[in-house]
Amino acid sequence: MLVIKKTIRIKQACLADRANEERVFSMTSDEKEAAISGLLRERSEAKWRRTALESELRTAGKSLYDVGSALKNLSAGAMGSRVDNILPKFANVPAICDLKRVKEMLEELKELQMRLDRLNYSASQMGID
Repeated sequence: MLVIKKTIRIKQACLADRANEERVFSMTSDEKEAAISGLLRERSEAKWRRTALESELRTAGKSLYDVGSALKNLSAGAMGSRVDNILPKFANVPAICDLKRVKEMLEELKELQMRLDRLNYSASQMGID
């Protein structure tokens, strides 16, 4: 029974792929240009957003590293490692260092990379790049 369901799903996926191919071949040149233009615009925006996210994450990483290093070397008596010298470092930590925000940015980056992979595949199928 499981094999039959799997076979049916595969056949349905093949039929859907064939239908999509037929739609692509039946497009007018204006429709193809519009599709290509939209694809390129979407891919460009996704690349820009990926770059911005990576930059924000690097900034957060540097700040978290600095604070983590200070906390790692925390000592009640050593100069430069005292609590009163470490507390000002927290005032300089950007808001993006909130771990919940960092996790959200990483999840967005993961989804964005998957989207870029799909867009790049579509572009290669259209003969772009």
